[in-house]
Amino acid sequence: MAEERSGGGGNVIIATAPPIMPKGLVAAISEIQQFYAVEKRGGRVDEDYFTLENTLTFFEVGFKAAFISGLVSALCSPLAIGVVEKVLPAFGDTEPTLYDKLFVFILAMGFPVGYAIFIGSVGKYYAGPFTKRMIRNLLGGSITGAITKMILAVILFHWLYVQSTPSQASDAIRFLSGWISDEALTGAYYLAMDFRPVLLTASWFVVLTTIVFVLIPVTSVAINAYKNRNMFAER
Repeated sequence: MAEERSGGGGNVIIATAPPIMPKGLVAAISEIQQFYAVEKRGGRVDEDYFTLENTLTFFEVGFKAAFISGLVSALCSPLAIGVVEKVLPAFGDTEPTLYDKLFVFILAMGFPVGYAIFIGSVGKYYAGPFTKRMIRNLLGGSITGAITKMILAVILFHWLYVQSTPSQASDAIRFLSGWISDEALTGAYYLAMDFRPVLLTASWFVVLTTIVFVLIPVTSVAINAYKNRNMFAER
């Protein structure tokens, strides 16, 4: 990856890039750390070594990380909103405690926020030209994945809202009559009607969590880009 050559002004590190094909987020960040260390020591890594295949690989890693973590949050968000609005019981209690509310919100937001902080940790390495390019592609994939997840979740929740009108819920109950007791069917009908507005609230919640997910790594990179702006100015 790098070799030292003697010159009139001392040793200079000339770096060449090996194949960069990370399979996951941890591997991608590890690659960024390695190239940052080389560039920080004075190594020169030609940006042309970062090929189209590398670009697509880092973008894909970022996309998958953001999309999967965001999908978990999106699927849990209606449950969290339902507990807070006392539509769904938490742990069997119809009156959720503060602990219950905090637990469901951590369940809905903890995974994507944790991922966002982890991705944002690459901000400290945003200094050298080569590492900047790696980070931009990883971050670009993450933002795209988060926005894609948000769009799909909003469409899904609105579709479920439209498909759960009182008349359609009544048709479903008539279809299930004979298989489930009338008392259970009546309870399910009222639960569906109470839960219906939660879907719209959950849509806005997904939008909010997506904004938070995007802002954390973007802010980290922006702050560190300002801090590191002069790191290679004299090289």
